[in-house]
Amino acid sequence: MYDDFGKSMIKNRQIFSVGWCNPLKYRDMGKSIDQKIKRSLLALNVSSLKRLFSNMNVIEGYIDKKPIFLEWLHAEIEINDQYRPTGFSQNLTSAHQDSVKVWLLSMRALWGDMRLQALDVLNLSEFQQVHFRTTFDVPFDLQWLYLPRSVHGGIPEVSVCWLNDEQLSSISEERWLSGQWCIQIQKAPLSKCIKSAQVVGLDASSASEKIFLAWCDVLQEAPIQWVAFPSGFTRWEQVPDWSNSLELIQASDCPSLEQNGEWLGQLYKLRCLSLRGSNLTTLPSSIADLSSLEMLDVSDSPIREIPSWLEALKKLRCLNVASTALDEYPKNISKITNLKQLIIRNYNAARTVEWLKRIQMENTNIKVRRVVDIQQPTLWMLCIQFYCFKKL
Repeated sequence: MYDDFGKSMIKNRQIFSVGWCNPLKYRDMGKSIDQKIKRSLLALNVSSLKRLFSNMNVIEGYIDKKPIFLEWLHAEIEINDQYRPTGFSQNLTSAHQDSVKVWLLSMRALWGDMRLQALDVLNLSEFQQVHFRTTFDVPFDLQWLYLPRSVHGGIPEVSVCWLNDEQLSSISEERWLSGQWCIQIQKAPLSKCIKSAQVVGLDASSASEKIFLAWCDVLQEAPIQWVAFPSGFTRWEQVPDWSNSLELIQASDCPSLEQNGEWLGQLYKLRCLSLRGSNLTTLPSSIADLSSLEMLDVSDSPIREIPSWLEALKKLRCLNVASTALDEYPKNISKITNLKQLIIRNYNAARTVEWLKRIQMENTNIKVRRVVDIQQPTLWMLCIQFYCFKKL
């Protein structure tokens, strides 16, 4: 390209005040850019994080002059269905991949990747040694961010940050008090939590009942919106009164919930209830009191019938009965007036066809999804699914 440009100038006898242009100059410039790219890629393979980030500053200068340089650095950054960035340059050592990946992600969005700029959900939970740069806040308008295992630099401004309780000590008091947090708990709470009511979510799916109740004592006045209860949880009477804020519950393998329906029935703001993987054979009748409920998931459980009182849930829009003990098509499905989505999975394919014909015969507007993978979602994914569902 540079050689052709120089030949064109010679042919047209274009002369500048400083003398006429030497085509070799442009050829050398092309070589110089290629050399800088190679040197920059090599510079990323360093053992010192400090040196790594100082080289990033230099590379930002190259990007400023020539945005296509991003494509040379790394051609493929994708966001998978877990909202995690995937794909990475072969030129980077594994020790620094995470830091550089987040940097590249933000730079690509900053320089016009509209798909990345539109992200409002980002999951960096599996990353280590991530160093958030000031440029990260510029291209993204994030609503939800799952923080990496180790955080360096300033935490980006987002609506809700998800983190592990082990990371609490690395977050400044100022940032802690000014943000909203969802915490995956594994150990007793730090004193820092007592000073604030900014915790809006509590993931106790991997915690013991004792640890969960210790956090409940600390967060009695917190505006908790989302909770994942420990497996086999029984002490419902010790759960704080979060009825004014609680919107989403994940309660797997909690058979005692059937006998403690009074607690559940008081959650008048509850919009999403996941009992996936529970041992319930019948739905607690107190669910009929959840007037705000929009999503109900009873999949992968031995539920044998859809009770008639489910018709009272006027706001219910999504019902998941995949891999349950339902043999016959529930006759009262069409009576749930606002139901828009029915998620099923029958082991007998003929039974699935029968269900679909019944729905078609009843001329309902229900959309049916047949799922194959019914693994238990994390609280993060459950909240994101509900968040996206609400947006739609």
